[in-house]
Amino acid sequence: MSNNTTITDEQLSQTSTTISEIRLFIEKLRKDLPEIFDANGAPVKDGENAAASSDKTLYLGLPYIVRVEEAEQTAACPKLTETEIIMSVKKEDIPSANALLDGWMRARAQETLTQKVQTWAQKMGLTYNRITVKDQKSLWASCSNKSNLNFCWRVIKAPEPVIDYLVVHELSHIIHMNHSQDFWNTVGLWCPEYKSHRKWLREFRNELMSGSGVSGPQENEENGQPNDDE
Repeated sequence: MSNNTTITDEQLSQTSTTISEIRLFIEKLRKDLPEIFDANGAPVKDGENAAASSDKTLYLGLPYIVRVEEAEQTAACPKLTETEIIMSVKKEDIPSANALLDGWMRARAQETLTQKVQTWAQKMGLTYNRITVKDQKSLWASCSNKSNLNFCWRVIKAPEPVIDYLVVHELSHIIHMNHSQDFWNTVGLWCPEYKSHRKWLREFRNELMSGSGVSGPQENEENGQPNDDE
């Protein structure tokens, strides 16, 4: 007689975030102890020499090696493998590779956030006005008194459960335009693990903002909380 085990959405959310944290821990090891990894990011075997790795970035909470390959034509979208983001670009476009990658991620952020806002708004029984994805320097996201939702495109680098939290957070402001206990109760109703997701944003904000020349959204000096929104 076998036992049927049901995995809840909350367990899946915790698992996804934990996996991302493990991958980021390994990535930090690669930076701090490059001699124990080879050029492909795998642990070095005895007697082997480790080579320096390529540039890296996060995408949906996982670290990827960014590899630029010269091609006859610049591809509209990079190729995504299990461990790499491969960009095929013309020789003259190579200096703009980072900007091309940011543009691709920004488009993915627009698509992902639009879909998630639509899904969560329907679940929560709420109506919003407009979604804007931009390069915010001090906020991950915000909600105006006209129910306009704004998101920093760099949140596409975070694990999906963390992105879901940000969406739930901003939609909850349609009900409560403050950070009262009633507001947090609403957030917790739809995202029970929101505290761990906020913690993830605090701990990995620099990784999300890497390459932007800014340090990322900072702690709110008044209450010690991250600036999720205005």
